[in-house]
Amino acid sequence: MKSSPFTFSGALTSYQVNDTLTVQAGAVTGPDNLDQHAGAWSFTGGFSLENQARSRGFTFAILDGNVDDTLPSHLTYYYSVLHQDLTSNLHYVLEHDLGHQQNARAGQDAEWYSLVQYLTYDLNPEWSAGLRAEWFRDNNGTRFAVHPGSYYDISAAANWKPGKWLTIRPELRYDWAAGPTPFDDGTHNNQLLLAIDAVLRF
Repeated sequence: MKSSPFTFSGALTSYQVNDTLTVQAGAVTGPDNLDQHAGAWSFTGGFSLENQARSRGFTFAILDGNVDDTLPSHLTYYYSVLHQDLTSNLHYVLEHDLGHQQNARAGQDAEWYSLVQYLTYDLNPEWSAGLRAEWFRDNNGTRFAVHPGSYYDISAAANWKPGKWLTIRPELRYDWAAGPTPFDDGTHNNQLLLAIDAVLRF
């Protein structure tokens, strides 16, 4: 489920305060805005804090500013991520985000938030397996459907890294919604998906 901005255009600076703390600050032309609304600038910044062993850490970032330069469209969005190694092979991640935007759809304000948990296990240097549980709340029906609702999913996935530059990720995922019926052209409130994707690093 996508509740966060995906792309940014602008400038971001990063400063490593010490071995455990890094801070960032910058300015961007709003979220997912490459070639429109060039006057809609936003502040973005945050920090990352990790222990010396990199086995535990916390990241927080915020985006605050206008989305549209032709009407009031103030957006405040933040996300936070906590990661913890339970053992040398077992890893836990907790992620939370929240957004509020003026005039998100047809003059209507919008608020949304989510909570995601990940549990992964390293089988060997090439293979890992994991579970994900997610809850997303669309308070005003502006993100996925025309009615307010809550969305849930549970996924089982694997990561295969045949090389440093390639990761292949098969996944079995079950989604369901409380409130709207967003699947199959608005006829169902649940779906089962089998998917696979690949990540190339360069």
